[in-house]
Amino acid sequence: MRSTNEIIIAVKECQPVTEDELKLALCAMSGIQYYLKRSLEKILSDIEDGKPEAMLKYRAGFEKGTLDVVFNAIKMPPDEFLGPDNTPGTPEFKKRLELGKAIFKKATGQDL
Repeated sequence: MRSTNEIIIAVKECQPVTEDELKLALCAMSGIQYYLKRSLEKILSDIEDGKPEAMLKYRAGFEKGTLDVVFNAIKMPPDEFLGPDNTPGTPEFKKRLELGKAIFKKATGQDL
């Protein structure tokens, strides 16, 4: 399978992509977006909490690693980045999904 970046480029260039490529690239980008959001929230929280400059520099250095993870993730095929636990349709994914739904129902009393 092509890398997530290659799939995105193919879409932008109106080149053919398979439905599976699109689905998995979308799932990969969703995970990447989560990493970036979490990283930004941590830095903003530290700034808002008035953490010392040394702590902010430490956090910034740590979160630069997140950018490396994101950069490398986009260069990978989405199925490799996601792994079997996060690839829709795999037995591992179905098991995790059902577990997540059960936890949600227990916490909220509502079905998903």
